[in-house]
Amino acid sequence: MHANIYGEVEKNLSNHKGYFATHLTGNDLNGTVNFPLESGLAIFIKKDIKVNESKEIFIYRSGTDLLHDDITSIPRNLQYISFSVNSKNYLIGHFHGIWFPKSKEDTEDRIRQSQKIQDFFAKRTEIKILCGDFNHAIQFCRENNFNKIKIETGKAFKQGHLFYKNRGFKIVKEDEEDFYMEKFL
Repeated sequence: MHANIYGEVEKNLSNHKGYFATHLTGNDLNGTVNFPLESGLAIFIKKDIKVNESKEIFIYRSGTDLLHDDITSIPRNLQYISFSVNSKNYLIGHFHGIWFPKSKEDTEDRIRQSQKIQDFFAKRTEIKILCGDFNHAIQFCRENNFNKIKIETGKAFKQGHLFYKNRGFKIVKEDEEDFYMEKFL
């Protein structure tokens, strides 16, 4: 496990401010470690953009520990920030879903995590962007007028890491599977 990737990314993104949300402490994928270690999610945003809110909510379990040293019990959180650009309010949610079992089949836990995310987003009025690593249970994106998008950066996203949006972006290219949007930040 690469223990300080957040610090390395932060150092290389000197024009950005990083926000880190811990979901696991004191463990790596092989079990308990004997040094300080945190795993979690990160969002980086340009320093000249004022962030109004930066928080997290736990979607699966809570706290930052394992149950009975079982790696499949890693808590899952939704990290989010809100900010304004050009008089428009945005909410970016970052989420990596339950990854056990390793299949992409819907499970009760995955369906519950999707419902919790849907409930959270339904209460918010900003233009919403949800990014991360999802399983098929993220069907609520389509049910709530989110569309899969890829940001035009010249680099392909890692398979499984998707971005969804619900309004407010100019679609510059569209095909059966993907939407592309102009980079706005």
